[in-house]
Amino acid sequence: MRIDVHDPERDQSMSNIAAISATPGTTAARAAGFGVFAFGALLGLYFGVLALVSVWAFTASGFARYWYFFVPLAAGFGIQVAIFVRLRDTLSRRKGAGTRSRREVAPISRNRWP
Repeated sequence: MRIDVHDPERDQSMSNIAAISATPGTTAARAAGFGVFAFGALLGLYFGVLALVSVWAFTASGFARYWYFFVPLAAGFGIQVAIFVRLRDTLSRRKGAGTRSRREVAPISRNRWP
């Protein structure tokens, strides 16, 4: 037997989540900007460190030879940074919809199991 308990606090937090995901904003553009910056920064770090350690011709020839490793690696790093920034911005915009304490979760989970 399943007992559903009306919880106004839970309903409010769910409406906050729906409002956040439906609100248009610059979060996606900001996250994409950080991702592109991280992509460029990682490639810049590669070129900077390798140019300091060796001559520029070796750096350029190494990138030309193995670009298909470096570009996807930097792109994956940029995507990870963009996902992190998007998630952090989305979670920071949630007002009052934080995690519940163990005391609040225990009665809810007990009523949900048959």
